[in-house]
Amino acid sequence: QAERSRWRSELLLRLKDKNASKDVVRGTVAQLRDEALLGNARDYTAAITALGRLIDWNEAISLYSEYAARQAENFQVPDDICHTSVVSACERGSH
Repeated sequence: QAERSRWRSELLLRLKDKNASKDVVRGTVAQLRDEALLGNARDYTAAITALGRLIDWNEAISLYSEYAARQAENFQVPDDICHTSVVSACERGSH
């Protein structure tokens, strides 16, 4: 469990690197998704924000939809900050 937590933290830290390439960001988001390491609104917001920096609004929307569905399963609404991050990603892409 501790190693999984460290790995998750390392991946999330990669997303905060503003100089990360599209391949690095997309690969990191894919790893987080594939390994079910996106656990809360903060994690999703970090991933969506990184995608928004790359103007990858389509993937940001996809990730937000995944997050919103998880929230709905738990009878909760998505976090406002996460919602704002996906809107920002779309604005950057002018969509």
